[in-house]
Amino acid sequence: KSQTSSNMSSIVVESPHPYCNNMEARHYYNFSSNQVEALKIDFVSSSSLRSGDRLIFSSSTSGRNPFKVFENGSLQDFFFIASSFYMHFDTNHSGTAYGFKFTVTPLNQCQLFSELPDEAFDDLSPRVLESPHPYCGRMNIHRHYAFRHSSVDIIRINFDSTSRLEARYDKLKFSRDSSGNDIIKAFNNNDMTDFTIENNEFYLHFTSDGSVNYYGYSFTATP
Repeated sequence: KSQTSSNMSSIVVESPHPYCNNMEARHYYNFSSNQVEALKIDFVSSSSLRSGDRLIFSSSTSGRNPFKVFENGSLQDFFFIASSFYMHFDTNHSGTAYGFKFTVTPLNQCQLFSELPDEAFDDLSPRVLESPHPYCGRMNIHRHYAFRHSSVDIIRINFDSTSRLEARYDKLKFSRDSSGNDIIKAFNNNDMTDFTIENNEFYLHFTSDGSVNYYGYSFTATP
């Protein structure tokens, strides 16, 4: 079975409830819009497999190089960088469970950026950290970055000259805490000047309204 979607609409995929013994299901799902950067999988809470049964999300018909493999118990939400996938569902003969039901949501560049996790770096290499270019309306990003090497006690922030925000309405803030109250530096215009953080970590907060979207920010964080 295969299914192709040409827009950015979500689809729902599910097994029989409960599923059957000795199943070998192979399905292909493709989101052909050129806006799709990634796919997000959200399971309903009742989704479950018995030990020995497998649900695989893969880039290939063989199931090799999987994005994710579930072999028992509850199924956890995740996302992966792709616009299509093969789903493999194999069950044995020893019993069944509810099975799976999940929503596949295509993500554009800005939506993917919102899903990215915090980052911690173990070495002393500079890191380029940036928004989508251009950024999207109504973004609300909160992210934690840390350099975990024991020798790091300051981080230098150097902005690329192309960095640009909509003055007064879109805001970039660096803070010492996740709430953004203990501010290190804040920008709400295009004068994003280089500065130094006297710590080995920081929180970044980026918000935009729904009107004009410019290039965004790009800076190098050097420990």
